[in-house]
Amino acid sequence: MQSSSIGTRPGIKRSPRSMRMQVRRSLANTLPPTHPFCLAFYRQSLQIQQLHAELYHSATALRGINGPEGVQKMPASQREVAIKSIQIARQGLDITVKSHSYREGMKFGGSSTGANVIFGP
Repeated sequence: MQSSSIGTRPGIKRSPRSMRMQVRRSLANTLPPTHPFCLAFYRQSLQIQQLHAELYHSATALRGINGPEGVQKMPASQREVAIKSIQIARQGLDITVKSHSYREGMKFGGSSTGANVIFGP
């Protein structure tokens, strides 16, 4: 006898969460890569990766700044880098929080996509 659950073998019970993940994966595989939903998600994922790379370089330039006293003593060039870093971070947050297509795409993205969002590229 076969189980009526999606993707289960006889005698093996799956948790509702693992079943949802399998359904999401199968739905993600049904959308063609040229679908506008997929294109927007991929474009925004690439934008976020670029922003993470820029933040990494900025963080390298801002090494040694510890606390408010370090900010007050920093030269004008580092101050500009710090301000630009704040703007870059806001752009990344805007994409992840305000973009409907990005949030929906994360439901169907692979595990490496989620890791990139959480830990950076």
